[in-house]
Amino acid sequence: MDGEPPRQKRKPLLAIFVTLVLLLFVAATSALRALSSASAWVQHSDETRIALERLLNAVEQAESHTRGFLLTGDPSFREAAQAASLDLPQRLARVQALTHDNASQQERLQLVERVAMKRLGLLEAHLLEHTAGEPPSTIAATVRRGREAMRQLGRLIDEMKVEEQSMDGRREQQQRVRFELLMALLVIGTVASAASGAVLIIRHRDALRRERYHAERERLLDRLEQSLNTVDALIGNSPVGISLFDRDLRFVRLNDVVARTTGLPISDHVGRRISELLPHTRGVTEQKLAHVLATGEPIVDGEIVAEAPRRAGDVRVWQVSVFPVRGRDGTVSGVGMLSRDVTERERVQRERAEMLRFAEQFVAILGHDLRTPLGAIQMAALTLQGRLPRGEALDGGGGAKPRMDAARCVEIVLASVRRMNELTKQLLDLTRGRLAGGIPIERQSGNLSAVVAATIDEVRAAFPDRSIRGEIVPDVVGVLDLDRIAQVISNLTVNAISHGDPGAPVEVRLRVDTHVVLEVHNRGAPIPEVDQRHIFDPYRRGERRGTNGLGLGLYIARQIVLAHGGEISVTSSAADGTTFVVRLPRDAAGPRDARPDDPNSGLSAPTGA
Repeated sequence: MDGEPPRQKRKPLLAIFVTLVLLLFVAATSALRALSSASAWVQHSDETRIALERLLNAVEQAESHTRGFLLTGDPSFREAAQAASLDLPQRLARVQALTHDNASQQERLQLVERVAMKRLGLLEAHLLEHTAGEPPSTIAATVRRGREAMRQLGRLIDEMKVEEQSMDGRREQQQRVRFELLMALLVIGTVASAASGAVLIIRHRDALRRERYHAERERLLDRLEQSLNTVDALIGNSPVGISLFDRDLRFVRLNDVVARTTGLPISDHVGRRISELLPHTRGVTEQKLAHVLATGEPIVDGEIVAEAPRRAGDVRVWQVSVFPVRGRDGTVSGVGMLSRDVTERERVQRERAEMLRFAEQFVAILGHDLRTPLGAIQMAALTLQGRLPRGEALDGGGGAKPRMDAARCVEIVLASVRRMNELTKQLLDLTRGRLAGGIPIERQSGNLSAVVAATIDEVRAAFPDRSIRGEIVPDVVGVLDLDRIAQVISNLTVNAISHGDPGAPVEVRLRVDTHVVLEVHNRGAPIPEVDQRHIFDPYRRGERRGTNGLGLGLYIARQIVLAHGGEISVTSSAADGTTFVVRLPRDAAGPRDARPDDPNSGLSAPTGA
């Protein structure tokens, strides 16, 4: 061996060196492959977490834009919310593709999908309830369920991110052990070079991660800025005043409408309270803001009457709505207020009411003053009727005009006077009902059954060609204004004759149950539903048949019934005809006329009636 040539001695060394070089190459290649695999898994985990963030962001955008639509009514918010909802299936598919090899993540993803769809469904339900004007309690319940769904969604996504992070750690640990075993085969220099390369790779990976993070952050900030610009445009261009306050009731945001109201620039408002800007005000607005902040309950269409700021003596009326501003956890973080100057509208309504009152007072004066000349005409006609012999004719004026019986002419005059007296009486009753606190009644003990029967006889005499049937419980007595009750019966019966079928009878019924019930029924065309809602309003004459009255009969009948503590209603259909129902309490004595010592007070019917 000692005699072997050096060349031959080097062959085994060369083989060993080559073998070592190959081993080092294989080890280095394996180490690089392990690093590459670790980087791929890390990138996969990062993509999974980013996809989860985007999934949660899509639901949050749908919620945010829906809230913006509810606050402003701007359809662009509604469109943005729908776009975010439509983007959700794509986000779910992306996460499903990234986690297809992890059964536990797939199970969580199914829960995430159900909760996300539930949240979107609750947002749609909230919109429908808000549009339909559902009660605040119903809307609040939907909002609570939506928030709970959102919190559950956040928890599930956090669990998935934690799982991805845990898997990333386990994979990285496995690759690190393998890498360390491979590095044991390398020389110190190779280990150092490999370590340096590993450090550079890790730094490059972290740089890529940070770059992706900053790019995503900039993208989200841009979208947030666009949303804020949209909100600023809506607030700035709104025709009503919009103000936002913090928990200390200091201005956070406002628009030019509010600034013009206070007479101060917008910049002077931010960070200050209303009482600081306008110390002479009575604090009514701040009281409303504090109430909503404390209770969380909104104030809708409230009214504030005060002097206009910096315009002494100019009293203005504002319509305000105050609402709570809540954070993601549901706590009230501030309040918002919508305000509108409605002074001009209130002035027009007040002038209209004054004009209506003047017109009613004019009608009252006219009805009162007409009684004197009508009385004179009636007296003169009665005197003339007593002096004219029967059969005496009045010359028709020559020509072809016929001669008229003088007594007949007087009867026509008296009939016209009676008609005018009735119209005058209705005008006075209208005035008492609308201006004097109701039609006055004078109660007296009497037999209601006899009054109903006598009134039916009077109407029969006035309309001899019409059939009127009476179904009357005998001997119903009480303390009533019998003349006024007769007026109610007459008005309802004449109304039935005027508007009912001429070939069918009018039925008048009096009975007693828990109340004393008076019914007037007729056949014929039904009263349209739109007319039934206003049938007891004054001057409602109907359109089915022509009449010569003022349209006050049903109004006066209702006022008389209300004065007795009763109620009146109407039902009408083609099958059953039209029925007016008057219900008077069994004890009809009102507080001002009740006499506890009077055994006849109230309405009663004999046993067995």
